[in-house]
Amino acid sequence: MPEGLADWVAQPVSVTLKAGQTQTDVLIEVSKGGLLEVCVTEAGTNKPLNKASVSIRDEKNNRWLSAKSDEDGIARIRLMPGGYQLSGVYRQGYESDRRQEAVTVEDGATQRVARTLSGMPKIRGIVRDPAGEPLEGVELSILPGGGEEVRSDSQGKFELFWDRSFWGERETTFCLVARHEQRDLAAAREIGEGTEALELKLEPGVTFAGKVVDPNGEGIAGARINPMLRLSSWGSSLIRHQTKQTDGDGNFKITAIPPGHNYNVYANAEGYGQESVDAHTDNAVNSLLDFETITLPLANLSVSGQIVDIKGNPVPNARIAGSGYGDGQPSRVSTQADGQGHFTLEGVCAGTINIRVDADRHGKRLSAHAVASGGATGLRIVAREGRSVVQYIRAKSYEQVIQSSEKVIAGVALDENGSPV
Repeated sequence: MPEGLADWVAQPVSVTLKAGQTQTDVLIEVSKGGLLEVCVTEAGTNKPLNKASVSIRDEKNNRWLSAKSDEDGIARIRLMPGGYQLSGVYRQGYESDRRQEAVTVEDGATQRVARTLSGMPKIRGIVRDPAGEPLEGVELSILPGGGEEVRSDSQGKFELFWDRSFWGERETTFCLVARHEQRDLAAAREIGEGTEALELKLEPGVTFAGKVVDPNGEGIAGARINPMLRLSSWGSSLIRHQTKQTDGDGNFKITAIPPGHNYNVYANAEGYGQESVDAHTDNAVNSLLDFETITLPLANLSVSGQIVDIKGNPVPNARIAGSGYGDGQPSRVSTQADGQGHFTLEGVCAGTINIRVDADRHGKRLSAHAVASGGATGLRIVAREGRSVVQYIRAKSYEQVIQSSEKVIAGVALDENGSPV
């Protein structure tokens, strides 16, 4: 039996519990199922590639599964019989294969699939300080993207893989970002498809500073600060692996910001919504851009209601997630409906909120997308198969809107069968 390969497999069983409740009659039926083997090789040499990650989508149960290739380049995973989607193969130093392929796993059988990966292009170079001396310990990464981050060596040299395939055929401007926080030096240079070698000279960085406060003006300790570099049509986090947080008084300071670019600075904290401010380093005074205060709204409201299907029947155990829609909502909150489809989404702010619903019923996926207001109750969100339509739900009832002095367009929304939704 290959190392890491499960001996048994089972279908997920949904269990809903309340705090302090114990359920003892949960039955999980296991079987040997079938095997999916993905053979990963290197393009041109046909050499087996180990440590390649294989991503598999289980649409029936709305989950992602994964496996890693062994020394022979084979990734094995035991699955319940049924249909799956092979969604991608990834390995550091190679261009990702994101082709979508349907595979069927049969009981007691092995399904084999082959994938080939091509080596990623590299950018090599030397990074220097303002005096022209090679600089060690500079953190370098290419944005946008979730690729690797490297440090320059004692001679200032670096080598960085570049996976352009992630962005497909889209016109995307890429940027090589270099930062040395200890010396407060930074640079960000646009790069093109033919870029293979370059010398990068750092210059004094800009410092972002400010204070995150609550609606009463009190500092919020431990608020998370995320500066996003804005370039062309994208924004990407400047700090990858270590979240910056405010001190005990709510103050923050981020050094080594590459000058000459636009940024969005996001702030959020537990129990509060999220806010962002626009920043351009040209507005810095003596290399300091002080935002003064960023006020976060309280996330002390909830949204509640029921998830139903197009016939009005409750949809049990639906997964519900909320996200901001321009009104400073938390970046994400979530909950799960009970057996009758009722839900309460806690920890949201006043203002507009996006609500997304995802559910599985009888092997079919139901979804919904609603736009409501923080504090709304008695919502009725219709989940359906296929692409979900956006349902705009006001905090006021239909009757309240009609009786108010607001200018409105009123009517009844119908589904494709002519039934009210």
